[in-house]
Amino acid sequence: AIDEPALIVVAGRVKGANEAAKALLGAAIQDRDLRFAIRHPLALDTILAGRQADLELVGIGSADRLWHLTVRPIPGGGTLIRLSDRSILRAAERMRTDFVANASHELRTPLATIIGYAETLGENGPVDDETRGRFGATIEVEARRMLRIVEDLMSLSRIEADRYGLPDEFVDMGEVARIAIEHSAVQSERCGCRVEAQIGEDIPHLKGDFGQLLQLADNLVGNAIRYGCNDKCSTIEVKVSLDGQ
Repeated sequence: AIDEPALIVVAGRVKGANEAAKALLGAAIQDRDLRFAIRHPLALDTILAGRQADLELVGIGSADRLWHLTVRPIPGGGTLIRLSDRSILRAAERMRTDFVANASHELRTPLATIIGYAETLGENGPVDDETRGRFGATIEVEARRMLRIVEDLMSLSRIEADRYGLPDEFVDMGEVARIAIEHSAVQSERCGCRVEAQIGEDIPHLKGDFGQLLQLADNLVGNAIRYGCNDKCSTIEVKVSLDGQ
């Protein structure tokens, strides 16, 4: 009944194996020496010692899968062995670490630009209005770039903190779209792009997280302006409609 690979070992032999264990270690492991099923030296030594133990190890089933090995003595003789696959958790942790490292690296470029321009503006001596305006606009753009990166980092932390909880609020997607368009006003004006809203009537409120849905809409509208607005297409349409029931 256990989904994870599980074995019962008595006197160094496999006396019981569930289907998950047979799929991982081989169908013929029943009633055979444990060393035919598990060849990992540390795992073997731990199991044959018969003492309670918990280990993290790699090399069972394939070279790169991470397992949590649980060894528990059974009253009356024998040992229960369980293997829990930790590969997905490790991959997720590696992705999170890489994301944070990349985001931290990405912060350095706009920060260096802001510092350089701010130092120039702070130096003694006259600065003409055109230069001051250009420097100010660049500082604003780079600051907004940093803000997006920080918001991504905050979203990651929020998702990890709330990953076990389902949202319980009802969100008006029309309102989400309208606010996202308002947030894009400065960017769209700078790019010479017009953002139009097409919000249908009687759109039901959806159960969700307002903050994350708004950030999603902000990203969609911002990307549409940044990458889709050009001489051939100067209008971005934001549409909210009911498709089916």
